Amino acid sequence: DITYIDYLFLGDYVDRGMYSLETIALLFALKIEYPQNIHMIRGNHEAKDINALFGFRMECIERFGASQGLSRGSSGGQLFEGGRDALEADEPLGAWGEDLYGSGSDDHGDMPYQGEGIRAWTRVNEVFDWMPLCANIEGKILCMHGGIGRWIESVEQIKSIKRPVGMEDGGQLL
Repeated sequence: DITYIDYLFLGDYVDRGMYSLETIALLFALKIEYPQNIHMIRGNHEAKDINALFGFRMECIERFGASQGLSRGSSGGQLFEGGRDALEADEPLGAWGEDLYGSGSDDHGDMPYQGEGIRAWTRVNEVFDWMPLCANIEGKILCMHGGIGRWIESVEQIKSIKRPVGMEDGGQLL
């Protein structure tokens, strides 16, 4: 029973098969429903560059769609039927949302259209950037996914890390 037991998840919620979206959605829902009992720390796959390389970005695109004209491989088959997604892009792609899968423009001038798949991937990664890097159980057990940067020498240094932390500004930490 979740209400009587605390659960600590140690990261790598995505890139572990075909159901990364379902996995992270379930964990986010559990965290919202049981905020005092569900605890999540960040693993190395909760970084944009890693999960883009290992398939999470492509899973989001395949499930939610991308900009018009996205073709898949040499077959030229579309990942989805029809034109643009139902929702309009409301911001430029930025450094990690490069328009790698075709280009287009939205109704906001020269702003590139990102598609709902890239938008979902970007938003999930924004949440990852806010996740703690480690957990301390009853002041006795320090838990982390796979380690932290070599320059960290104390728990106080870990506590002082300001979030959000992305690979581009916190690479030494992750």
